Amino acid sequence: ENKFYMDGIEIPNINHFATQGATGGPVSIVNADLVREINFYTGAFPADRSGALSSVLDFSLRDGDPEKQNFKATLGASEVGVSGNGHIGRRTTYLFSLRQSYLQLLFKMLGLPFLPNYIDGQAKVKTRLSERDELTVLALAGFDNMRLNVDEKGEDAEYLLSYLPRIRQETFTVGASWRHYAGRHVQTLSLSHNYLNNRNLKYRNNDASTEENLILRLRGVEQKSTLRFENRTYTGRWTLREGVELTWTHYANDTRQRL
Repeated sequence: ENKFYMDGIEIPNINHFATQGATGGPVSIVNADLVREINFYTGAFPADRSGALSSVLDFSLRDGDPEKQNFKATLGASEVGVSGNGHIGRRTTYLFSLRQSYLQLLFKMLGLPFLPNYIDGQAKVKTRLSERDELTVLALAGFDNMRLNVDEKGEDAEYLLSYLPRIRQETFTVGASWRHYAGRHVQTLSLSHNYLNNRNLKYRNNDASTEENLILRLRGVEQKSTLRFENRTYTGRWTLREGVELTWTHYANDTRQRL
């Protein structure tokens, strides 16, 4: 329903603890410090950003600094992180970000029955192959782990603990994009792969001492590989876009549920 692109690479999952099949989630995997600009479309989607029903969010990341190295450490209300950007030689720039949350410690101190934790990272490497050619390699990954705080007492906590499962998720996207500038024409060839592994586990009364108490074991895996070629032609006030896209998608689900 909502599609996300980052430097021309489609990113199906941009949030931590997302509901599989939807695009929601409480925390973004994307570090906003690395974003240069965002184009948001609610309709009349561009020809090379088609297939969405409600919206398209098109991210453009910053390039690394070609003259010096920059690093930054961040301490936030829920996470710690480190990011940086710079150059490798005269033709290659990079930027990266790594973040680790400490919500499990914080939520346990607050007496909440669920203890979420996440790690994410992203990186971009851009190489100038020639005056008219450049290569960009992009990577984005998120790891989620929500445990249950079974030591918490009280009616509200017992109610939540009675149905909340333990949740684990891993998602990543890797892609490479080659761009050629030929006067008024710009050709782009990109190859990417997306992966999501979602697992839910629940025992009756949260007692995992025996398999007889198992009431839910779910694993859903989504994968998508995409090969795209597009051409843009700039003719004054008009821009022409055409291209072709080949995709391979795979979904597998193995669920055991006792009612």
